[in-house]
Amino acid sequence: LYTTLLKIWGVPVKESTSCEESISVAAEKTPAAVLLDCVFPFEENLTRIRHLRESGVFDKVPIILLSGFAQPQYRKQALAAGADDYLIKPIDFDVLEISLENNIEKYNRDHT
Repeated sequence: LYTTLLKIWGVPVKESTSCEESISVAAEKTPAAVLLDCVFPFEENLTRIRHLRESGVFDKVPIILLSGFAQPQYRKQALAAGADDYLIKPIDFDVLEISLENNIEKYNRDHT
């Protein structure tokens, strides 16, 4: 669904199913942002975020976590692990668009 939406918005999309694949893809061409669709168990998502940040490839790339976990402690943990934003499913597409725009703009401003 997110891939289709992003393509409709004119955003080039490359999907990956693992951290290793994400790092490999990003090493070829740095993405403007990463959308990480949160799955069970939640702790594995935190590990993925940390792994992406530690790789060095995603230092200048916002990571936005999309999650069904609405409790505040999950947002806090995700942000502490290195996520830049935490959006709760079902995602309001306007909120997703604003988050992408704001985070990409912030990284472009802060890391150029």
